[in-house]
Formats: sequence, C-alpha cells, structure tokens
Amino acid sequence: DGDYVYFTRKIDEKHGIYKAQLYSTQEAELIYQGDERMLALDSITPNGKHLILVQVSESSDRDIMKLSASGDGKIEKLFGEDGHDGMPKVSPDGQNRIYATPYEGQFKRMPVSSGHGAWPYWHPKKKLIYYLGDSGMMEVEYDSTFDQFERKGERLLFEYMDGVILSDFFMDPKGEIFLVKQQLTGKPDSDHLTLITGPHTLLEQKLGKDSN
Repeated sequence: DGDYVYFTRKIDEKHGIYKAQLYSTQEAELIYQGDERMLALDSITPNGKHLILVQVSESSDRDIMKLSASGDGKIEKLFGEDGHDGMPKVSPDGQNRIYATPYEGQFKRMPVSSGHGAWPYWHPKKKLIYYLGDSGMMEVEYDSTFDQFERKGERLLFEYMDGVILSDFFMDPKGEIFLVKQQLTGKPDSDHLTLITGPHTLLEQKLGKDSN
C-alpha cells in the first residue's frame, strides 16, 4: 500500500526483519528475530500478508522462506534443495513466482527461463517476465492459473554491450520504463543507472545511446 517499508538489520551478530512506517518518526518494529544466519529480504505478497526472503540454512545453503508479516514469527520454507536458491520475486497477481512456484499450496517447480537466468522481474500489467540471460535481457510470455504456469514464448529483448555488465533492473508501475543498473567489466566501483523509455522494441537502440 506504499505506507510501510520492510528491511533487515543485524545487531550483535543476529539478523532481524523490521517494519517501519514511511514519513513517521516512530521506531521501526521488529517483526522477526533470527539468529546469526543471514537473512535477505526479496519480496512481499500482493495481499501484504507474507514476506519472501532468503535464509542461509544450517548446511550453509540458501533456502527461500515465507515469513508472516503480522509479527507472529511464523516462518516456513517455500523450497530449498542442495545448493543455493535465491532471488525470488512475487508476481503482481500473487499467484506464481526462474523457476516459478505457487507460494501457497503444493510445491511445484515450473521453468521460466530456457537456460541460465538471473534477476527475474514480472511485468506489472502484462503476462510477461523479464530476466538477465547469458547474452542479454530476455522476455518470456506466459499463461497461468492458481497452481499452473505455462511458457508461451521467449525472445531476446536486447544484447549486452561489450565491456558492460547488467547487474540489476527495475520497471515502473505502468510497465513503460526500465531503470537498469550497469557496471563496467572489471571495475566494481563503476555502477551507474540508465533510464530506458519508449516501446520495448526500441530498448537496444536507447540503451546504446543512454549508457554513456
């Protein structure tokens, strides 16, 4: 609803999840006290009832967890197998989440990307998912019901430029503007943001013009 912000805080080697009201001088409220294991907050369900986060497991793997936003401390594993699971994002309709899986009901792992992918992002208005693939930004068209996810098609939106790494990106609520975080290869302190506007078919052209 735009009234609150959730964030992680580490105090005395213990990680916690906090809730704070925007434009207020009140202290942030602790809604979940963890331990020394790392917590990374990634997303919130559209109904505001659950936070989706990544937690380091006892075996040092990373698991995707669902935490109650009410402050009752209820937390459960959505999924986590051997290795590192991460970067979960909740869709605008709250039903499906490079793999997609229902955040309620029976666990299913349904592929979104055709190959390697990172930083998935759901289009706020259309049934499209964007992610960073091996050669550039990809767009996946999909169809879905409550517990089913079907890929309808995939295309390369634009290729990466030589010497530039795309490390993250965001989209405005109308689905018309990308804000892309870029970094020069081998220069970790060279982060800069690029604003991309216009139809998605013009992304490659505009990226080349705006990235200097």
